Amino acid sequence: MPQNTKNVIQIVVGILVVAVIGAAVYLGSSKSQKGALRPIPILPRVSSISHSANPATFYPQAGESVTIKYEVLSRVSSLRLDVMDRYGAVVAASLVESKNLPVEPGNYTVQWNGKNAAGRTYGAGQYTYSFFVGSQTNSFLTGKIAIASLLTHSVDTNAISLSSPNSVATIRYWFNTDFSGGYILRIVDRQGRIVKNLNSATTSLPANESIYATWNGRNASSTPVSPGMYTYEFVTNAGTTIGSGIIGVAS
Repeated sequence: MPQNTKNVIQIVVGILVVAVIGAAVYLGSSKSQKGALRPIPILPRVSSISHSANPATFYPQAGESVTIKYEVLSRVSSLRLDVMDRYGAVVAASLVESKNLPVEPGNYTVQWNGKNAAGRTYGAGQYTYSFFVGSQTNSFLTGKIAIASLLTHSVDTNAISLSSPNSVATIRYWFNTDFSGGYILRIVDRQGRIVKNLNSATTSLPANESIYATWNGRNASSTPVSPGMYTYEFVTNAGTTIGSGIIGVAS
């Protein structure tokens, strides 16, 4: 084949290769603009803080708190610590907040008592604490803590029959940890009015010791109550309800 012919073929092949590459680049750019091939941004993991929580499970209704210890390994521009429930809702905002001020390396601690800013104790369940470093909106620095139920309780009947003199409801309960705050077990009606106090204690109670209380459908004056639904509730001396259930009363 003549040399001139070879040169022409090489030039044509080169032009075709450039055209194909150019078309591929154009199509990729077009798709990216439409969002079809838009890359997903990857946030870098932050390893500038180590952390732990103790105890991992605690009883805020018994006055316990969780201590979160964290070590800043290298200087960070700012730092915030939030606690969230299992649905991702913030229940304790800014336990730690440097307000856009740098945080120097060192060891730090903060406590959470299981309550919100208004002093309400959150219920039993799993919670997550998360550190946000700098301008982060997503946190890779997270840990798990749990609020445990202070009290376990049950009732042996759904309804008391006022026509039967021996019909009673027996409430069995125990505390899941040593409890020294004092409490009252009482019956209240649907309007929240106290019908009768069943049990109370002002001294320390050991964990896992079964306690029983009975109610025969009568008020403090031994007068039969009206048929309907009633609530038995456990209230600490500090005024916090730590457990409740329903008892029906039939005529």
